[in-house]
Amino acid sequence: MASCVAAPVLAHVRPTRLVTLHCARAFVAVLSLLALACGDRKAAPPPPPPLALPPLDRAWTIDDLAAAAVELDAVCTSAPLRLPTYGTAAFARLVGPELHDEVPAQPLEARQAELKRLDDAWLALYGTYLRCGRPTETLAANAALLEGYAASLQVGAALRDAAAAGSPQRAQREQGLAIMADGLRGGVGSTVGMLLDPGLPASPPEVAARLGAAIARVAAALPPGALDESLAALRAGAAAATEPARREMLAAAVAAL
Repeated sequence: MASCVAAPVLAHVRPTRLVTLHCARAFVAVLSLLALACGDRKAAPPPPPPLALPPLDRAWTIDDLAAAAVELDAVCTSAPLRLPTYGTAAFARLVGPELHDEVPAQPLEARQAELKRLDDAWLALYGTYLRCGRPTETLAANAALLEGYAASLQVGAALRDAAAAGSPQRAQREQGLAIMADGLRGGVGSTVGMLLDPGLPASPPEVAARLGAAIARVAAALPPGALDESLAALRAGAAAATEPARREMLAAAVAAL
């Protein structure tokens, strides 16, 4: 506390009273400064600016999803705790299966191009949530991505079959399908590894159920037996699980296969 210095002694005021008066005034001044300082520290910080996401009160387009993916990639770097979480309206828009309604059915070339844009946006979201260490959101984005890849495989097969037998175009499309199928085998294996990883928290059963159904769609679009190893590992892991939340999650995934 600041020192209290007495003013010159006045004839009609006793010295002890004058010193006491000055000390009291100094004490009040110090308390006022402390109150102001404490008030500044306790003041609520200004709220962060809203995320630059498309409006949530309407259906999103693929352009909306792509723009949101760019925004969230930046948010993951600057303020990862602000990422939309599973269960919020914003996250439901990000992985909503209704985005498939934005993909035209015909012609096949246009459908393939729009599916690629959709898959690219979901892949970016998957990478963002994986990078920011959000396993439940990562698996939910992965489910949407696998659904998109399954649809892309079906369109790719239809385009291959539409090309003349023995033509360079058919050979090129066959090669593209083989490359995609090989990548998906590895991708599904990694997904199963995440589900079985005891170091990651168990995700809600509904996330696992959608993921299991998406894996089944991919398996149906691939050559028979392509995912047998991954599916066997998932079933074995579900049978061996003892922790209740993980057992429930894995059971939901297996039931949807």
